Amino acid sequence: MTEVIRTIIVEDEPPARMKLVSFITRCPELDMVHIFSDATSALAYIKENPDCLVFLDVHMEGLSGIQMLEQLIKLPKVIITSAYEEYALKGFEYNVSDYLLKPYSFDRFRRGVDKVLREIKMEKRDEKEEESYILVKTEHRLEKIALSSILYVEGMKDYLRIHTTSKKIMTLRNFSSLTTELPADQFIRIHKSYLIALTYLSAIGKDWVMIGDCRIPIGRSYKEDFLRQVRDSGVSSV
Repeated sequence: MTEVIRTIIVEDEPPARMKLVSFITRCPELDMVHIFSDATSALAYIKENPDCLVFLDVHMEGLSGIQMLEQLIKLPKVIITSAYEEYALKGFEYNVSDYLLKPYSFDRFRRGVDKVLREIKMEKRDEKEEESYILVKTEHRLEKIALSSILYVEGMKDYLRIHTTSKKIMTLRNFSSLTTELPADQFIRIHKSYLIALTYLSAIGKDWVMIGDCRIPIGRSYKEDFLRQVRDSGVSSV
């Protein structure tokens, strides 16, 4: 499903506004919600709606496009449209996504839009990766553990020892409570005392697996479900 981006135009020249409207309507990812003929009018809207894409003219009467950016705490995605090349460096100081020098073609406009789409996709991916962690209580503190760093978890009576790529963490928990926080397609119990991350699975034997350079037993009652999940997950390294 194509993500739609709220889009506004801040441009004081009617022909330039009409051109932007024409180009924006040719891009299904863009939803044009407002057209402003001056930066002062646009400023209040952007402050309330920073998650948008702004096509911004730089050289306007009254408040300029650059002056408008200076007044924003949270910057939206911005593509500057200008007939003045000398403003380009100043615009990129505000981390604008692109700078369209008038007159520009639709192909050049489309490349700017695609750049914004890539930036948004990368930001969402980074946010998702940042959210992929668990908090566990160890000693007298809570420790944040990235899911991508977990190799396997070892049960030790009333405790779990979480083996990560950088250290081992002991926590007073059981497997039942921990597995509710782990993605079922990435982690699987293979023994009454072991839970492993499929990402780090490097070899499978008759009754054991290798996670990195660690050999871990497979419990008889867990083997069938484990092998089924390996097949379904498409793990190709083993």
